[in-house]
Amino acid sequence: MLLQKFIESFNAAVEGFINVLKTERNMKAHFLAALFIILLGIYVNFSLVELMILVLTITLVLIVEMINTALEL
Repeated sequence: MLLQKFIESFNAAVEGFINVLKTERNMKAHFLAALFIILLGIYVNFSLVELMILVLTITLVLIVEMINTALEL
């Protein structure tokens, strides 16, 4: 039962993320920029710690953008 609720919750979060990517122009731009920057970091040969900090920072930006979108609605 607990696992089923966790899976339903995870699925709802993924659906929300996909919905934001489909409907919000700024989120698309943030996501594409994030993908580009991560690939650039790999290409430039960032250390593992630097990549982890980069991914954490990008994740926080995407989360804040989703919160901003929710507040605007």
